[in-house]
Amino acid sequence: MLQCTKPLLFGDTLGIFHCSVCNQSAETFERKPSSWATIVHLVLYNLIRNAQLDNAKKAKKDRRDHFFFRWKEDVCAFIDDYWDYLCPEKQRTTAWHNTIASVLSTHSNIFLSGLEKLKQSAWWTLRKIEPPAAANAIDKKPNHRAKPTLEKPLKRSSIKLQESKRPAKRRKKAKLTATKPDLDNDSMDMSSLSELSSTEEILSDTEGIKIKDEPNLEIIEQASVSSPTKEPAAVKSETVAALREDSFDLYTPSIPTSALASANIQQATFTTSSSSTSNLSLTSQDEWLLLQKLEHSSKKLTPAACRYKRKLGMRRLKRNLGIKLFDMDTHLVNLLRTPSHKLEAISKETTIQPASNHQRVEQQQDNQLLLDKITWTPYTCSFASRLYGSIRQRNTMTRDEPWLSSWNGRKLRPFIRRDFQSKPKRMLLMGQIKACKGRTPKKLGAEPSGIAVCESIDYVYFQKEHLQQVNMLLSRSFWEGVDVSESLLFPEFSIVALYKRRVIGCAFMTPEAYITYFAVEPGWTNASIGQFMLYHLFQTAISKDITLHVSANNNAMILYQKFGFKPEEFIVNFYDKYLPTDSVFSKNAFFLRLRR
Repeated sequence: MLQCTKPLLFGDTLGIFHCSVCNQSAETFERKPSSWATIVHLVLYNLIRNAQLDNAKKAKKDRRDHFFFRWKEDVCAFIDDYWDYLCPEKQRTTAWHNTIASVLSTHSNIFLSGLEKLKQSAWWTLRKIEPPAAANAIDKKPNHRAKPTLEKPLKRSSIKLQESKRPAKRRKKAKLTATKPDLDNDSMDMSSLSELSSTEEILSDTEGIKIKDEPNLEIIEQASVSSPTKEPAAVKSETVAALREDSFDLYTPSIPTSALASANIQQATFTTSSSSTSNLSLTSQDEWLLLQKLEHSSKKLTPAACRYKRKLGMRRLKRNLGIKLFDMDTHLVNLLRTPSHKLEAISKETTIQPASNHQRVEQQQDNQLLLDKITWTPYTCSFASRLYGSIRQRNTMTRDEPWLSSWNGRKLRPFIRRDFQSKPKRMLLMGQIKACKGRTPKKLGAEPSGIAVCESIDYVYFQKEHLQQVNMLLSRSFWEGVDVSESLLFPEFSIVALYKRRVIGCAFMTPEAYITYFAVEPGWTNASIGQFMLYHLFQTAISKDITLHVSANNNAMILYQKFGFKPEEFIVNFYDKYLPTDSVFSKNAFFLRLRR
């Protein structure tokens, strides 16, 4: 008794069973050679039947709403499980999954894609839910391929003579066949996952189904020679056989040799030995097979192989879009035929640069190595410094390091003086506001003093960070439009008083010892701020007489007299062009001098 290792499949009529009772002999079971299309048809039929049986056992809400199946997860998995049952005569190659995908794509009369219904590719079902028909008697005939008989060289004149002897109807039919586009190879949906194999791998050599081999039309059109049908068939079979070998070297990709066929236009004959080797040209089907070899390579491709793979993919895409391919052979032949062509031999020292994607990968790896070496980030380069600024700049506004003056090269320090003793009224008021923290002070409790020990009044040299606040202070103190940006050229003859990051006073003097501006913000007076600023300027020009002009009713006259200034001249309407008409200051001025 024969025992089945797997459950029998629905609609399986692809075997021959010999009964021991009827034949008076031992029981035998023989599996008929089946094509991949028949096997996939049987598998999808069983998947659908099993799904229908499962739906009958389930509630209506839990049933499947379609009978589409994934080509790899369902169809290929079923075939892999039933391999010895379905195709015991076939060898399990590494690309048999691609063969299944190609079968589903090319047999549209049997299989239906789920792209339109499910809006997704790689889903397939049967157009008619019926088992595959039994194999015909024709399928049992062996596939004997005719070998070329090239005992004598074929001349162009003899080929034309043979073609002229054909009937007119047959020549017309052959012409229509030659101009008919290759729909099997070019009309596939490029977005489908099922286009992962060529039609050459659909049928194996042991299936007994004939494959029609057509001659290479490009060579016939270029050389104006119509060779016999048997000759290209042999060439094509040898080319495909060479591409199927496991020893295919991906690092030395084959270059289409259609240029050799074009070069043979100048020769009148095809040689017997070189016709099948030097006259080779990859057809669209062979290009697709080679493209699959490159895409599914287990090794990393070289830059030359990557470029060749991209060229094959571009040719495939152009065929699908109906765009004319660039024929380099014809272009070169036409160029060589021109009387004055400018073609030069390629230098042997020319090196092919790696592809841009390889350069990008190497650059990313180098950048990653540099990042791995960084163990900590300095505060000046960190993101926190962008948010909070320099740690030192939070409570002041001056440089961190000393610098040299552009006027006389003198070294200027960040601070002239930091006064922690003086506490002006405005400073105490701001301290009390901060001490209350937005709350109303208790009536019986003592008011906060507002004295902060860590706060100070800083005296610094005039810098570009102070320019905007200084101009606003002087415009409020004197007249509109005051601009002291020229004092940045000689900062050692200037001084600015700061409370944290606010300018509360400033004094400026020219290198000729003439005081131009001197002002202290209201609320910050009576704290010796102005007195220290003037003293600093006097020490800067210690060997020169200090001069200035002051309004006749300005209270700063008292401070100037304390330092020893003496009036030398009274000038009427000195400030007539500067002070506005409603100004409280007198337009008359005294010219004062401090003699050394």
